[in-house]
Order: sequence, then structure tokens, then C-alpha cells
Amino acid sequence: TVWDFAIPHERTIQTAYGLSWNAVLDFHGGPDGTWDEDGLAALRNYDEELHRHRVDQTDPAQRVPTPFHFDSNGELLPIDWSAYDAVMGPRIDGSYYQDGVGIAGFNAGFFDPGTSSGLQTSLTDAQYTAAARAFAQHLKEKGWFDAAYIYTKDEPWMDNDAYPRIVADVALMKAGDPDWAGHFLSTSYFDSRLEGSIDLWVPNTTVYDEFFVGWIGIKFPGRAVYDQRRALGEKLWFYVCNCTFPPYAGYDIDTT
Repeated sequence: TVWDFAIPHERTIQTAYGLSWNAVLDFHGGPDGTWDEDGLAALRNYDEELHRHRVDQTDPAQRVPTPFHFDSNGELLPIDWSAYDAVMGPRIDGSYYQDGVGIAGFNAGFFDPGTSSGLQTSLTDAQYTAAARAFAQHLKEKGWFDAAYIYTKDEPWMDNDAYPRIVADVALMKAGDPDWAGHFLSTSYFDSRLEGSIDLWVPNTTVYDEFFVGWIGIKFPGRAVYDQRRALGEKLWFYVCNCTFPPYAGYDIDTT
């Protein structure tokens, strides 16, 4: 039986692939460590190939410098969004890609709640909140807000001090605009220390349910826990980087 259906070009499932622009630059860039035409073409080819397989890169604006600057009184200066919009606009509306289809989701950029560098350390709490408010407003004006997420400190379970930092930074962003609620991602299994702060849980496949019991004897949150979180409106993704622990699908599945 041949069914009469068509697969739409539009992306309806969000995906995230960690494409390092610095790695591309190191391999393909000019001799002085800057982007030459060949390096830029290589980056576009990587991006296009991911897109052809319906995979969106996590940080499309990773090399855009921060647009947030403050005067001597600590007040936020007028923001020039041109560099950010030049990178994000074509990717979101699809004009950057051969098929004309835009990405389904993206790490908004600039903010990394819980990290010990970047805006978290260069701004006061009031400035951080003001920047978060301005960023939310811009994303809303462009119609991009719903597709954006905020990538918090990567793998916080490797740094216990990251948990209170994540909670504090998320609270500051929500103080800037309450609509940030629902947009915070953590590459962590569910942890009660982050309850109420994280909306999108992305555990490594080895720290889901009983997958890792045979290796270290620990059972992690599984389906029952995430069913409860999803009932609250939160989401569950998975990532497989370095999950080379048989018999589960891992990092080696796409490199062998």
C-alpha cells in the first residue's frame, strides 16, 4: 500500500548540534587565525549539511559580540542589534539555506546562567536584569522569542557551585521579563536543586533511569519522574555526546 502523504519542509521538532565555529576556523580559517573566504564557505557548508539532515546547530550566534553596554551611571545604552540580526535573521526566515526553510529552535546567546564568566561576572545584578529585559523585548519584536532557549551552565553536575548560580541568574532574567520562564535549558538530569528554574531537561543518555546502573551502581531519574515534569509543562530532550557505554546509542554511532 502506498499512502498519499507529503513530508513538510518546515521543521517542527527542535534539535541542537554543537558546531564549534572556532574548530572550523582552526581547520579551515586563514593563516592568521581569521576568517577568509574559504573558511566562511566551509562554515556555511557545515551548516548547510546539518540543515539538510534537519539538524539545527545549537549556537548560531556564538561569535556575535555582546551588544550590551552601560554608561558611567550603570544605565543600559541604546543597543545595536545589527550584528545579531544579520546572523540570526536569515537562519530563522530560511533565506540562509538552499531550501528556504528556517530553523526550529536556537540558543538565544549572550546569557549563560550559572557560568563563572561572561555577562554573569561583567555586569551587576541590575544590569544583568536590564539586559535580559531588552533582549526579550528584541526577540519578541522580531517574532523569534518562542523558538529561543537559554542554555545554562553545561553539565552542572560537574560543578556543585553551579547550581545556586544557575538559580540566581535565572531569577535575574525572569525579573527582567517574566516571559523568560519556560525558556531555560540544562544539560542535566532532573535535580531538585534546579526545580522551578529549568524548563528543558537534556540528560545524557547514560544518566537516564537504569542505563548506568551496571557501570556505577546509580539509578537516575527515569520515565516516571519526567512524566511528572512534562505534566508541569517542562520538556525532555536527550544528548549522546561521549555516551560510549554499550549497549546504548552513543557518540560513536555517527563516527564509525
